[in-house]
Formats: sequence, C-alpha cells, structure tokens
Amino acid sequence: MKQGEYTQRVSLPRKLDELGQLGLTFNEMADTIEADITELRRQDQVRRDLIANIAHDLATPLTAIQGFSEALVTMSSSIQLNARKRHSASGERCSAYAVLSLISSR
Repeated sequence: MKQGEYTQRVSLPRKLDELGQLGLTFNEMADTIEADITELRRQDQVRRDLIANIAHDLATPLTAIQGFSEALVTMSSSIQLNARKRHSASGERCSAYAVLSLISSR
C-alpha cells in the first residue's frame, strides 16, 4: 500500500482470533482506501473534462470578438471611428487576446 498498490489484501487465517480480526479490519480499511482513491481519480477526470469543455466553449466567441475588434481597429480610419471608439475596440481586442491566452495555457 505504501507504493500505491491499493488492491493488496492480507490472507485471513481460518480462525478469526485477534490476529485474524486485525487482518479482517486491515482488509476493510484497504477496501475503503481503494474505493476513495478510485472516486478521487474519477472526480479529477470529471473536473479536467469540465475545464476543457468550458475552455473550448469560450474560445469560439472570444476569437470572434478578437477578430471583430481587430477589424474595427484596422479599419478605424476608413469607417471614421472617433478616438474613443477606436480605443474601446483596441481594449476589447487586448482583453480577448488575454483571455484566450489564459484558456490556451490550461
């Protein structure tokens, strides 16, 4: 068990004296530990899957926001955006880029 082998059990004697009772208790403890470790691993996988799905779901709209704001900044002179709107579009582009960077670094 020390090396992470949670399936190991002790052989029980035919007679359940004090030593046999200790072995039985040890096996019950090992069953509980094995079940807890299995559940922790399952929950960790569920958490990882959830984070991956959320990151994927956020990436598409953020990419669209980033692309649209880049287009606004690039075309700001031809579509006559005032300085305030150009600054806002530039800020949106930077924010979208920052969030996308966080998502992709998970």
